[in-house]
Amino acid sequence: MKLKLTVKNKIINASEKMSLLKLIKSQLAKHALNIRKVEIQINDLSSDRLGTLQQCKINILLPGLPVLT
Repeated sequence: MKLKLTVKNKIINASEKMSLLKLIKSQLAKHALNIRKVEIQINDLSSDRLGTLQQCKINILLPGLPVLT
């Protein structure tokens, strides 16, 4: 299982990134044989009324099946 983590508009250090990757891998561990690739994008979006919002997109590529978004 390949795992790609992208964080935009926010600065995180290496230890925070490693802890996020470890959490994600532990949550998907029982399905690791059935998952080819996981792409995770975390964005901070600014809003006039609500301040800063966090958006998370997860793309999972399964063998023999189309991409789930």
